[in-house]
Amino acid sequence: MQKTCKRLWCMNADGIQKGCRTQHMPWADGTPCGNNKFCLQGDCVSTRSKLKAIDGGWGPWSKYGACSRTCGGGVKYARRQCNNPSPQNGGKFCLGRRMKFRSCNTKECPPGSKDFREEQCAKFNGQHFNINGLPPYVRWVPKYAGVLMKDRCKLFCRVATGTAYYRLKNKVIDGTPCGPDTNDICVQGMCRRAGCDRVLNSKARRDKCGVCGGDNSSCKTVAGTFNLIQYGYNDVATIPRGATNIDIRQHGYYGRVDDDNYLALRRSNGEYILNGNFVVSMFKREIRVAGPAVLEYSGSDNAIERVNGTKRIEEDIVVMVLSVGKLYPPDIRYSYSFPVEKPQFRWDPNGPWGECSKVCQGQKKKKVQCVREDDGHVVSDQRCHHLNKPGTVTSTCNLDCEIMWVIAQTSECSVRCGTGTVSRVIQCVKNPLSSQPIVVDDKYCEDQRPSEVERCSGECLPTHWEFTPWSECTRTCGGGSRFRDASCLDSGGNPCTRTCGGGSRFRDASCLDSGGNPVSHDECDASSRVVDQVCNDRACPQWVVNDWTGCSVTCGQGLRQRYVSCRDIHGNVADDSACAHIPTPSAQETCLPKSCGGGQWRTGEWNRCPVSCGSGTQTRYVACVFPGQENIADEIDCDPSQRPVSEQACNANPCDVQRYYNPTPSISSNRIPTGLTAKWRTGPWGGCSSTCAGGWKRRAVECQDGNGHPSSNCNDRTRPSEMAPCNAGPCPIWNYGQWGQCSVSCGDGEQTRLVHCQLPNGQILSDHGCEVLDKPPDKQPCRNHPCPRAARWNRGPWSTCSVTCGRGLKTREVVCKDSAGVTLPHRHCPKKQPRRQRKCRAGRCPKWRPTAWSTVRSSIPHLGQVIVELINS
Repeated sequence: MQKTCKRLWCMNADGIQKGCRTQHMPWADGTPCGNNKFCLQGDCVSTRSKLKAIDGGWGPWSKYGACSRTCGGGVKYARRQCNNPSPQNGGKFCLGRRMKFRSCNTKECPPGSKDFREEQCAKFNGQHFNINGLPPYVRWVPKYAGVLMKDRCKLFCRVATGTAYYRLKNKVIDGTPCGPDTNDICVQGMCRRAGCDRVLNSKARRDKCGVCGGDNSSCKTVAGTFNLIQYGYNDVATIPRGATNIDIRQHGYYGRVDDDNYLALRRSNGEYILNGNFVVSMFKREIRVAGPAVLEYSGSDNAIERVNGTKRIEEDIVVMVLSVGKLYPPDIRYSYSFPVEKPQFRWDPNGPWGECSKVCQGQKKKKVQCVREDDGHVVSDQRCHHLNKPGTVTSTCNLDCEIMWVIAQTSECSVRCGTGTVSRVIQCVKNPLSSQPIVVDDKYCEDQRPSEVERCSGECLPTHWEFTPWSECTRTCGGGSRFRDASCLDSGGNPCTRTCGGGSRFRDASCLDSGGNPVSHDECDASSRVVDQVCNDRACPQWVVNDWTGCSVTCGQGLRQRYVSCRDIHGNVADDSACAHIPTPSAQETCLPKSCGGGQWRTGEWNRCPVSCGSGTQTRYVACVFPGQENIADEIDCDPSQRPVSEQACNANPCDVQRYYNPTPSISSNRIPTGLTAKWRTGPWGGCSSTCAGGWKRRAVECQDGNGHPSSNCNDRTRPSEMAPCNAGPCPIWNYGQWGQCSVSCGDGEQTRLVHCQLPNGQILSDHGCEVLDKPPDKQPCRNHPCPRAARWNRGPWSTCSVTCGRGLKTREVVCKDSAGVTLPHRHCPKKQPRRQRKCRAGRCPKWRPTAWSTVRSSIPHLGQVIVELINS
């Protein structure tokens, strides 16, 4: 035994000079610890130890715990452990989720409640963390603008009296909204999709009126423009209390950024909340107003200056424009939604048709919908609940098919002689007489289901089994066994050596005199002595096997199966005991399509640490590829136990030295003092905000004096850029082909198409390389013309002969019809079509027969008359 496996020590990521750490836990069972040795329960043992590996199994889920919030949409968890059983002796750990969560306390918080993120920042009030320049009684407020999308679930707080902000916690409390402009909430430090009803994975959304799940019928959109020019502050419009979907834009004069027109907002009491007192904010910021709304300002340093917000405001806001400088005319466009008087609604019985109630011979109904009276716009049924709902318009449907019970299979009789039973497989079948009948669910057949068991009579073959009495039980209590012998006897009571396939039966023969006394065999004719005879020479049942299925895996060792059944001489399924005279063929076997060892893991370079201070996580690219090829293979083609890690912790400088600072310059008449040694200082660039298609990286920029203290005496014009674009390569996209042919020639079927995750250069990736939720469908239902019922040629009567004498033709009409008498196209009937005409003979035709010429007298010289006699032949 060695002490190697007793305790696991881990080296610091920055090198062994930073020391090692341990949590006083032993090495994992199965970890190699020497030549032909591995760790087991803290001991290093030989691999020759024959210990059975026990795979772990999940225990039961615990009850859901406490909710993370009392209102506004929280999260609660349930957990389970891999202890049923726990993995032992190198067994596999459990696969799957250890923890699950769901929404709770989704009701809205009472009016006047603080923002949840604001509450978390306020808990740090009075804590200045020994940061230079912060007052002892510092007050913290949430920071939204300028925070990267991936950092929205970290707690960034800003000094209430300044612009500097810091990350005070790595994760906000579960249930915290990801931002002021989204319904999504943070869970375990990640932004998760949620609806406006504060439920995770909900699809509920607010309409333009701000109503969760609304239908846009409770408000109207107000829009306007403003382009008058006058020096100073000019009123544009007043946005009333209750407005939603506010969007205000100032377009620069001919696309100029410096046209000296700036948006401003003022409360009804005269207090400016944006760009007041001739001081303009150049950078992006949030504007808190009464109610749940937070307006977002783009900053004045844009060709299109914008203020927008989606949630409801609870106070009047005056929109203004500050015009200075060269007095270029402003170009302001604004819009907002405002509640309107309750409109009138009515029920409309002529909505779209619903689905047919039955697969065949069914009924469909038109949907009764609630619509707005003035424009017929469909709204929620709740608007019409106080009105009497009209009757439903119905119609018949699916009249071109039939459905019935069909006996698909029948077993052999349960007895060989006398009365027994047979088992039948009963199926509900659509269009059973067509060339492509379809088995459907039993619920679609309305008639009484035929019995699956029916009486039958055995053939009473000339052999039967005869049994001896049962033996005594092998035990007096606790369950034992008893036995008896069985013999196959013919009608004479003589046993046959085989039940099928030709056996023999035997009898004794004695030579007797006339008095019936035994004498020597020599006195009898030896040729008449017959003591054996062939019996049961009918063919025996045989095992019948079907083709093998495909292998259960694409690489490595798997299984393939086939159907094995015992069949009698007529091909019917028999009991397996009837084939006991021959070995049973194997119903499954192992298969090895190809080795999984062909792929190799390939890694990219580590990305730069995404944070400029504190601890973070850096990532790298890991893919399975085949040697000598550039195409990415599925990860099953590589050994999963050898997969390199794709994430690791990274430790940057402590946050008590580096900090985030976002100065907000102002346009004012104050002059900048000169002669000071202050200058701009920058921190290192952070990671790219996107893994592909280009993103943004940022760094800390701060004005400091010669002693390193914050200063405001730097020249704004020379301020280094805080953000810069970065390109991480093109993003893969979903590429798909054309839909294939329908799987059936009539009725309901399915058609498919190829859908690949693909880079712009044509390289195909695994599906995990693209956004799985956005994957286009690769299957869709298709419906060709309805399948016809059983069709046949319908022959009409022969017509009369086409001539009155000689040879002619008779014709008749030949039409393809189904069992209901409906005429169908010829392709639905058998290819051999009855003939439509045949020859006929109507007797000999009459002909002209002339007589001899005669002489006639005429007053006209040289003119005679021919007399012709018509003789009927």
